[in-house]
Amino acid sequence: MRERNYWHNSVFSPLAKLVIAMEELKQCRLQQRNISATVDKLMLCLPVLEMYSKLRDQMKTKRHYPALKTLEHLEHTYLPQVSHYRFCKVMVDNIPKLREEIKDVSMSDLKDFLESIRKHSDKIGETAMKQVGLGLMIGWLMTMQVFC
Repeated sequence: MRERNYWHNSVFSPLAKLVIAMEELKQCRLQQRNISATVDKLMLCLPVLEMYSKLRDQMKTKRHYPALKTLEHLEHTYLPQVSHYRFCKVMVDNIPKLREEIKDVSMSDLKDFLESIRKHSDKIGETAMKQVGLGLMIGWLMTMQVFC
């Protein structure tokens, strides 16, 4: 009985502690690999999210042409790299809607601009005629000054 306790205390107990420590180390290394893989995948997704945020900002500030360029870049460069993620599928599905939204807002802005020009065309024409007349008068006066 005494011999058994000796073996148990001197050999098996430290071995059991070693096995437990090895198992904990194995779990820690597995967690470390999982964390590293997760960070790598998040780093792949980050540029996509940044580009999408940039696109939204450009749309808010009515910078339509840069927004279309950003959308094209996002669609052809960034989204294919992470297409297997669900949020990317949602973005890909929204691309036609975003294009249509940019088109509609651009057309509305263009119509407003043309309407404003038509509304103020009389004043613009009058000012232009005065400028041309003033330019001709200055040119004539300078010509007269040269001859005098």
